Amino acid sequence: MTRSARQCCWTLLSALLCVSAGGAARAQTWLEYAPELEDDRPLSSEQYGLSDYLELPELLASEANPATNTELRAALHWIWADSERDLAMGVLEEPLTAAELRAELRAGLGIASMVDDLEDRSLRFAVLDEHYGAAHSDQLLLFEDPLVGRFAARILLPDGPGPHPILLALPGHDRDVYEFCVEFSCQSYLQAGYALAVLQLRVDESGELEHRTAAYLLSEGFNLAGLHVYEAMQLARYLRSQSQVDSSQMALLGHSGGAVLAGMLAFLDGSFAALVSDTTAVFTEDMEGGLLCSTSDLLYPYHPQLARFDLLPAARLYQYGYPEGSTAVVRFLDERFGRRGGDAAAQPAP
Repeated sequence: MTRSARQCCWTLLSALLCVSAGGAARAQTWLEYAPELEDDRPLSSEQYGLSDYLELPELLASEANPATNTELRAALHWIWADSERDLAMGVLEEPLTAAELRAELRAGLGIASMVDDLEDRSLRFAVLDEHYGAAHSDQLLLFEDPLVGRFAARILLPDGPGPHPILLALPGHDRDVYEFCVEFSCQSYLQAGYALAVLQLRVDESGELEHRTAAYLLSEGFNLAGLHVYEAMQLARYLRSQSQVDSSQMALLGHSGGAVLAGMLAFLDGSFAALVSDTTAVFTEDMEGGLLCSTSDLLYPYHPQLARFDLLPAARLYQYGYPEGSTAVVRFLDERFGRRGGDAAAQPAP
């Protein structure tokens, strides 16, 4: 489909939304199709979206809680030393309530004010690429948020009218949305009747760029992982507005660093129907002295409770990298959604 044809389609759709029932029209006013976003930097650029992250502390200056280099260094040294002595289980005497944990996570991720106003915030999007095959459709969408700027996601829908159950997938470090689908067989989920939305994570190459961005945001009272989680929330918000998606059957699927994000998102937002993960976090991760997106002394005390998947409505922890394969995950989700059979073979990882 050409750009002009897409623009015509979305102009018609906007007109139909405006003349439909008042409640439905109002529900879509936050979402705007913006074809001018189609001319964008390539997703492979290491600078993609970096300036948006670095400008956020100034944009939300009233919410910032800066720390000196000495304070930040001391806090990070404490969590590394504490984790080596295996004292973390004693950080909290008792598990927090669900509401208390949500409040602590929002504060630790630096997104409390961002999430409070989420439903009132606009979101613009455009279609960067799309393919329609006999068995499924494939779109690469670019979103623009007023706070975090532009982020991309790949949306795959199986053939048929829907609405389809959907997996919101968060890849591991240094993987784009195409590499993720090859490595973890998105095709298998489509064949089982599941749609997928794969978020393109920014500044997550496990190198100097991620370290410097994560460290700067921590020093200003924000968190790179929090911005990733916020983008996933906006993507979920978009998906729930789509008629082809069954929002009551939206599950989270995470791998590695993306699994850490998915786990926090599951505890932050109880509307997700299931969580599929291959790891949990201690928030002390570094690589050759460099910080990763979720390294945080503010989040560290809560990692024992975040590993308690039994506290969630439906969650399954698989071995790292999903050696069981996508079939085992589909069985678990089918059981959760009452579609077919159950997952008797897949067992939680130790």
